[in-house]
Amino acid sequence: MKNYKVYICLICKNKKNDQNEFYPFCSKKCRDIDLSKWLNEEYAIEDNIIEQE
Repeated sequence: MKNYKVYICLICKNKKNDQNEFYPFCSKKCRDIDLSKWLNEEYAIEDNIIEQE
């Protein structure tokens, strides 16, 4: 018997198990929405560099 972990899709908030081929998304549609947000620069990675004097 396999143990599956349940996760919540980052886009639509549906619950899925971690054996889903689109993990961490629930579907190709949600995966593509996320990719589109990256490509349209709706997401950004914060730069926390502290300059020393």
